[in-house]
Amino acid sequence: MSRNSIGWLRATVAVVAVLGSATGSALIVATGPAAANPTLDRGLTNHVVQGTGTLTAIACHGTTTCEAVGEAFTSTSPIGGVVSITNGVPGPVEQVPGPAELFGIACPRATICEAVGAGYAVAVKGGTPETAVAVAGIDLYGVACPTTTTCVAVGVELQGGKVLGGAVVPITDGKPGTPVVLKGTMELLGVACVDATTCEAVGWEVKNLRGGGVVVPIINGIPGTSRMVRPTIGAFGGVACPGATTCEAVGQNAATTRGATMSIVGGTFGPQVVDASAGLFTGVACPSAASCVAVGGSRSSPQKGVVAPIAGGSPGPAQVVLRTVLLNGIACPGASTCEAVGESSSGKGVVVSLT
Repeated sequence: MSRNSIGWLRATVAVVAVLGSATGSALIVATGPAAANPTLDRGLTNHVVQGTGTLTAIACHGTTTCEAVGEAFTSTSPIGGVVSITNGVPGPVEQVPGPAELFGIACPRATICEAVGAGYAVAVKGGTPETAVAVAGIDLYGVACPTTTTCVAVGVELQGGKVLGGAVVPITDGKPGTPVVLKGTMELLGVACVDATTCEAVGWEVKNLRGGGVVVPIINGIPGTSRMVRPTIGAFGGVACPGATTCEAVGQNAATTRGATMSIVGGTFGPQVVDASAGLFTGVACPSAASCVAVGGSRSSPQKGVVAPIAGGSPGPAQVVLRTVLLNGIACPGASTCEAVGESSSGKGVVVSLT
């Protein structure tokens, strides 16, 4: 099960539970057919990666080279996996003993990346993962690197499967530091940085019987006060910061039926926008300061991966990517080139090149 599957499941259960108790009745979600999505099959190249179950995140450290992470398979069980991608073509999966799955990756400098996952952090150098370092009791879902030597990872503290709070873990030269936990029913799923000291983490939170998206500022690796985003947003799954003061967060609406986006400008929240053509957005990247691209899943059944442009804080129509089930992450190494990763219709990881 991917990071997004786990995160969205817990967020959906939490938000539906509090909305049901607040209104005195169960939340009703429309189940009728969604409007037809245009298919996106031109200008794309899909590569299924053998030996993987799903790919959850991707980061690029050059105009032609990226690293994707997710789930690999041994003869007995799934473990973390790293896949190098050159000019849109994935290489073989490199297995990472320790974590059952890797959920996030960032590349602070050429050939050097930092991956995070279920209870571990692992440096990736030249496409080769090093020994995973345990982060006890913490599942890490996202990571961003504000400098060439420092990164910030975010996730959740768990105990017996129970959510104890959102977690922030500083990483310096590949070594994870002491986690800082924001106690409560909260899970942080993504993070991005606007400069060398300031980052924004996003996810979901339930507080005082109110559920919704959450944004947590992080200054010099230390999380600030969480801010809930309601009533439209149910959970955020990803965030990207294309400018010195601007970030774009993506996720799902409170009814858990449609994708949603919100701009953050100078720490101020913009309008909460719902995209009727997508079921959820799980990741976002910005090839320029004025445009971003979100990925996620369709509203159709069976679900397929989708891609949607974002301009001026508003998403355009989501387009279905054939032969995929869900797209989890995206990175844009050039102004006109992006690489998305997720799960193919065959149940294996997939790399989708967007040009």
